[in-house]
Amino acid sequence: MKKTLRGTLGSAAAVLGLAASIAAPVGAATVKVDPILTNDTKISATATVASAGATFDTPFFSAAFPVYSARNSKATVGAYGAGGSGAGQAAIMQNTVNFAASDVPMTAADIAAKSYPTKGTIDDYVQVPVALGGVAVAFHNSEITGNKLYKSNGFNVTSEILAKIYTGAITKWNDTALCAANPKWLKTVNKKKVCALPDHAIVVNARSDSSGTTYIFTDYLHAAQPTIFTAAAAKTTLVTSGNGFIGGSGNQGVAANLENTDYSIGYVEYSYVLLNKTLDAANVVNAAGKSVAISPTSIAAAAATKPTISATNFSIVNATGATSYPISGYSWVMLRKDQSNSKATSLAEAELTVKLVDWLAHSAPKNSGLTFGQDIAAAQGYVALPTQAQTAARNGLKTVTYSGAVVLK
Repeated sequence: MKKTLRGTLGSAAAVLGLAASIAAPVGAATVKVDPILTNDTKISATATVASAGATFDTPFFSAAFPVYSARNSKATVGAYGAGGSGAGQAAIMQNTVNFAASDVPMTAADIAAKSYPTKGTIDDYVQVPVALGGVAVAFHNSEITGNKLYKSNGFNVTSEILAKIYTGAITKWNDTALCAANPKWLKTVNKKKVCALPDHAIVVNARSDSSGTTYIFTDYLHAAQPTIFTAAAAKTTLVTSGNGFIGGSGNQGVAANLENTDYSIGYVEYSYVLLNKTLDAANVVNAAGKSVAISPTSIAAAAATKPTISATNFSIVNATGATSYPISGYSWVMLRKDQSNSKATSLAEAELTVKLVDWLAHSAPKNSGLTFGQDIAAAQGYVALPTQAQTAARNGLKTVTYSGAVVLK
């Protein structure tokens, strides 16, 4: 169905207004605030941090960083380098950023595959959840969205349809499988009811870079249709020689290609659908056989099926439950466990790194009049991290040290 309007926290006016709301309003009830969160902007000296990685997180970080900077006069938070999950993992291994983001946690195999002298081992890193979102099956098809049937019936796809589109077995918008998934899309031809979907080739889009969004998408395809999409989940591009897929760098690149190409389909993080007026998102039939629209509610339902996550047990694709959106996933922040062996050149830089990530991964207490990172994420089309995930992030960050001393106390 047609998407709803996106939150406007990314605008300068909204960011300033949000920063001004950090102090509790006069007359507000006194609420006990987490003592660690009250210290999340207290650092021992001025410091600057840099970050890079998954484009999945870009709308969130772009809105959140200015809010954090506005409340911390000693902090300079550099613009996020949105180069993809693979680029983020490479950057943190090379110590060129203070923290990096990836939609799939880094593994020992990822580290072993690189020759960077500074890479260390998997035990040298802390990885914590920072965002929860969904991968939308985005499409641009003016014949579909311009048809009155779309308003009343939407447009449905199944895991089998998506697996066949991304293995080249389905190439037309009016393929019999798509017609079967959309039984109310009918038109009368010679007094007979026939499928009203366009008789037009599908332009298939995918990421051209190393991508955590691709990982979540392929994790879903393989989990739901292992005999059709036989390849295991991977960050590597789906655009290969001869398959005719259109490649885009980052979620923003795929979204731009889709926006500029009619009859196209692809996958992007949900916020990118909300950013692009031309794009719509298909409803996806989930493991319970229910057609579900992507939304914060359906993403949260998927996450609720797996209350406990870790950097080695994190997949929530193809979740059970009638209301679960099946292509949902977490994004992760990676940083060095020993900040003395990181990009940080001072205690203040290590403090800013850890405390900023802690602030990003938490919601403000209810009725406190405060704003933290997950409150901003929720306004950008993500879902606030479940309580257990916020706790997991805090516990991980409390293991980070600088010169032998714990940073987050």
